[in-house]
This record gives sequence, C-alpha cells and structure tokens, in this order.
Amino acid sequence: MESSVKTVFISLALTVAFSAVTPAYSNQQIPQTTSAQNQSQNTPDNPEDYFQKMVRAVKKINYKGILVFNSVAPGDGNISALEIVHKNQEQKEVKISSIDGSPVSIYRKNNKVKEFLGGKHQVEKIINNPFENFCARTLDHEQLTKNYQINFKKDSVTAGRDVKVVTLVPKNDQVFGYSFYIDKETYMPLKMDYIPNNGTSINSYMFVNIDYPKHLAEKDMIIKKEGKVIILDEENKKKQEEQTVEKQQPKPIAKQNKVKWQVNYLPEGFNLIDHQIQKFHKKHNNVEHFVFSDGIALISVYIEAVPENQIFRGSSIKGAMSAYGTVKDNHQVVVVGKVPIATLVQVGDSVQQKLHK
Repeated sequence: MESSVKTVFISLALTVAFSAVTPAYSNQQIPQTTSAQNQSQNTPDNPEDYFQKMVRAVKKINYKGILVFNSVAPGDGNISALEIVHKNQEQKEVKISSIDGSPVSIYRKNNKVKEFLGGKHQVEKIINNPFENFCARTLDHEQLTKNYQINFKKDSVTAGRDVKVVTLVPKNDQVFGYSFYIDKETYMPLKMDYIPNNGTSINSYMFVNIDYPKHLAEKDMIIKKEGKVIILDEENKKKQEEQTVEKQQPKPIAKQNKVKWQVNYLPEGFNLIDHQIQKFHKKHNNVEHFVFSDGIALISVYIEAVPENQIFRGSSIKGAMSAYGTVKDNHQVVVVGKVPIATLVQVGDSVQQKLHK
C-alpha cells in the first residue's frame, strides 16, 4: 500500500509541476506596470481588492528568491527549500531548483518544460511555485466571497519587507482556510499558510529572501549541476526535447462525453472544472480523472482498474495534501486534494459507475 500511496503523490506532483494551468484556468495577458506605478495607485482599502492585486502581481512581475516549504503536520515535519527565478516578459520563463538534497531542477518556458534535471521520482521535491500555481486561475470574485470570508489581519514583515496579511476564512468546515502575506509595495505574496479549523497552520510557503529585478538575463535561467552549467549541443538538445518531462505527463485520450463514472457528493461550492481520460504510463490502464474546485481549493478524483495487490485502501496525509483510496466495482478510486481528509472520504465514497441508456 505504501508504494501505491507514493505513486498517488508523485502522479499529482507531476500533474502540478509540469502543467502551468488546467484548461479551466485563464492565463490572460496583463499589462506590465512598475513598482513605482503601483505606489502611485491608490492602496486597496478592502481585503478583496488586495487579494485580486496579489493574483495579478504574480503574473506580471519578475522575481527571484529562495522559497522555503515548511510542513508542520503530525508525522510530517520537514523543511525544504527552492530557488525560484520567474521571468515575466514577452515569454514567461520559470526556473525552479531544489537547493537541499539531490539536485533537481525544472526550466519551463511558455508553459512547456524545456529542461529537467533529476529523476522523475525526485519531482516530488519540486513543489512548483505555489503562488504561481494558485494565481494561475482567474478567480471569480462572486464565487470567492460566496465560499470564503476575506479579512485583513495585523500587518507584518516577511523576507524583510512590509506585508499586508489577508485571510480567507471558509464558510464551512470542508476546506482549509488561507493566510496570505502580501508585499505592500509590489503586491507579491511572500508567504502562504494553510489553516485547518483548529487555527494551527499545517503548511507554510515563505520567501526568506526575494528580489524584483527589472531584467533577467539568459544566464539566470540556465540549470546548473554541481556548480557546472548544463549546455546542450544541437543534437543533444533535440534528443533532450524528445525526452522532455512534458512527454511523461498524463495524456488526455478522451473528452467529457465519454464519462463512465460519476461523483454524487461534492462539498458546498465545488463544481466540475475539468474531466479527462488519461494514461499515466503505457503499461497502465486508462485513468478517468475529474477535477473539482470551489474557486480556491482543488479536489482530484482518479478511477482506474488495477490488480488487487496494487489497491490502495484508506487514507494518507502529507501536510495539507491528503489522499483517500477505496474500491468501487473492482476499480481503484483515489481522491486527492489539499482539504480535510474527511472531505475526501465523503467524495470518494460517493463515486459510482454511470448508468448509460
């Protein structure tokens, strides 16, 4: 069962790390503005506007810094650190590198992985940029305020910069709350906490230092290994592109009109935002994959026919990320999301085969 659980988390990490956004999210272009222009604008006087400015800032400015991921959940206490270089100009480029443990790096340009360093199973260390991933979607204000109460908390300091603290308090106990520490000058989120109902943070993403360079050179985006720059000649570059991690992503092979299963229970405010039938590995069976969201949180449901000795039953929790596995009609059902495990259990237990006329 342990190997099955690990596969679930690695598969999810691959989906998140190698896909900039899901089809349901918008990646609209936003005009560039400087920090000086930001300062000249009126400072938002309500938390909803502050939050929306944060979403726009992640998409439009260059930044470079060290991001620390701290999991303080019971049985999962660990700290890892990433270097993130994010270039937002004519072509968006992102380089994310692990700076602890084995060298692992991803370089992405225009939402396509161009270079990858480290085995695919090491990708679990690359948590992507949670702020970029979170803000990739166009958040609907009405849906946001319907499901969450948005508040200001006492101002603070993060990465040596003054921040405004904005909290998202859920209106039900089926999802986590959030705290965002937003740079007052640039509106860049510098810290994000997942907050369960007991009020104690279980995951924290925080920049320990950050810069906002006006320009990022090509050398800033090159992946290094053991202090040496990786330079690919044309032949190796072509081979590298053919073997890019992008090709290891689950590929859609059918659309929503081929739905074979249905999910009969969803937490309040959640709606279907994506459905695909995928193949994670050429030797594996097809996987029917549903993605649901309330505008903030995501819940994924995976359904696959697998041998009995590979069945995952029960639950697994890793910080804010949880997984629940059950069996329905000789099929493995796995529900994954950064929500309370009780929510995933209710969703998983409601899955059943769709009756076709």
